[in-house]
Amino acid sequence: HKLGIHASPTCVMEFGHDLGAVGYLVGEPNHGLEYMFVMMNTARLAVGVEGYAVGERAFQQAAEYARTRLQGKPPAARAPGPAPIVEHPDVRRMLLTMKSCTEASRALSFYAGTQLDLGEHHPDAKARTAALERGELLLRQGESTGTVYLVVNGCLILRENLGNGTQRVAGLGMPGDLVGLEGYAHGRHAYTAQAATEVSVCRLNVAA
Repeated sequence: HKLGIHASPTCVMEFGHDLGAVGYLVGEPNHGLEYMFVMMNTARLAVGVEGYAVGERAFQQAAEYARTRLQGKPPAARAPGPAPIVEHPDVRRMLLTMKSCTEASRALSFYAGTQLDLGEHHPDAKARTAALERGELLLRQGESTGTVYLVVNGCLILRENLGNGTQRVAGLGMPGDLVGLEGYAHGRHAYTAQAATEVSVCRLNVAA
């Protein structure tokens, strides 16, 4: 929901106001998607960091407000008269939920950043490969079917895009599971499958 901003023209593109549009080829022909994902893989982590940063600031402001806002009396009041709302159990529960989600997001961002660094700079080639495999996308939701994977070891997270800016975890791909078979009813994969650990799979080509 773009932080509550709706119908906002955050991007305006104008091509060739006077002399017409001029296009420049970046890189080799037919490699644009590959180049784009070089940028996207870094941008995914950067956007995630922005998200938890906004969440952290929201928690800080909420906690400060709860410490200074006087209203009502909690079940175990420390003094007569109105008390800071931070002493109310339900307010403390909400603040702790915000804090735990923010800290979990921070830890996940640090882990992802560490794996990217290891994949780029570790002196051992096997360690670089293993680090890059974590987080690798095996299937993308909406892509045409044609391949099914048998999970040999490791774990895959299956995520479904709900279409309103949110996702849900549709399941896990564990050893022995077939991943990608569900999409054959509609001709497209029903979810995105992402490696949560180092994963070994057996690729099965299935006729549509």
